[in-house]
Amino acid sequence: MAAFVVASGIAGRVYRRFNLPQHYSELVVGNVAWNYDNKFHDYAVLYAIVFLFLAVLAVIGGVAARLRRVAGIGEVDRFHELLLVLCVPAVLWASALPTTRDVSQDLLNVSRALLGVGIGLAAVAASKPAVFWRDEPRLFGDALQRAMLFVAFAGLAVAAIAVAQNRLGGLWQSHAGMNSEVAWRRAKILLSCAALVGAGLILRARDPLRLNQVLARWAMGAQCFMPLFLLCLLPPAWLAGSGETLAAGYALSTAGGWVVFSVVGFAVVDGAWRFAQLLRVPRTGNQRGSSATGLLTVGSALGLLLFFKTPALGVPSLSPDDYHFGELLVPWWSWREMGMLPFWDYAPARGLTNYLPGFVSATLFEGGASSIGASYAFVFAGIGWLALLALRPLMGVAGAFVALLLGPYANGIGEIDIAATLFLVLFC
Repeated sequence: MAAFVVASGIAGRVYRRFNLPQHYSELVVGNVAWNYDNKFHDYAVLYAIVFLFLAVLAVIGGVAARLRRVAGIGEVDRFHELLLVLCVPAVLWASALPTTRDVSQDLLNVSRALLGVGIGLAAVAASKPAVFWRDEPRLFGDALQRAMLFVAFAGLAVAAIAVAQNRLGGLWQSHAGMNSEVAWRRAKILLSCAALVGAGLILRARDPLRLNQVLARWAMGAQCFMPLFLLCLLPPAWLAGSGETLAAGYALSTAGGWVVFSVVGFAVVDGAWRFAQLLRVPRTGNQRGSSATGLLTVGSALGLLLFFKTPALGVPSLSPDDYHFGELLVPWWSWREMGMLPFWDYAPARGLTNYLPGFVSATLFEGGASSIGASYAFVFAGIGWLALLALRPLMGVAGAFVALLLGPYANGIGEIDIAATLFLVLFC
């Protein structure tokens, strides 16, 4: 699977390279079949994907063979497992093809980039002398995972800074370079630089335990940008007027500003404390029991969930779906304005969670009906934070993050599924 994903990306470039402009003769019915006009790219992509698939498969096999000699069959299995994990974005992209019209290949490109970096770092680590991994072969997989975590955090740092620039840009009216293509290009550059840094750290290492400690610190250092994703709690700023100024369409109350500041501040303090713990580990300390996924903090996980699960808001508006919009608006309004108690005077359609969007809108925003949509991120963040804490003892922060990532989006209704799962975990 990994070989096919990587080969398809290179073959796609070959296809575009040979996709020549059409000639007039191609417009003649049947002429293409005789003259092969502008068919070079079709044949080129066929040969390219077959050849490249075999070539990438041979590279992976060569790395695995070398790894088996220096670290054992167990680390080969961990290497293959890592490649499967890096294929997940491509699988998600392919699974959405039957039900969507979106032709964007962003997820596919992310998977290709991570696979290329993962195979390259594994080859560099496997090139170390056999004596390097002989005493602690399992540290090979740990080092590779931490290096990949560092690279992933470095690439995501560009998106985190872009989110902060948009959400806070209205304060100082800065929107230079606020473009998805520019951000993607910067992310690729930073990801490449991080991969080179990771390879350099592996090559310079003198013992595997020290290498794991250093890579863990680099990963935690790159993670310092992840709390910026928590600014997704704020509605996005949009270009207003002549396109020279940034304006937020939703007025955040003073209480809302303090909530956002407190959440981001807590995540920063938690990350700094974890990083300080890593710095205090002595050079000869034992980190054999710690996994790379254990480096992910709750604040970073919550920020990433908000980034991936909260849709971008447009200008303030009322939903035309009267029923579902009403079940999020009426419960809190009927309690506050009419004194109608839940389940006594008024029966909410989906329980007490129907009161949360209206409560958030009234306390953290101006309280109007049009800000109901802006409250979804806060509701998702509150329930998601509780779910991360509840699931952490069972599957760790990383496992809980993946479980919530595959769950519903932040839309004021899907959070009920998360709340139900949280109840089952805590009380059943």
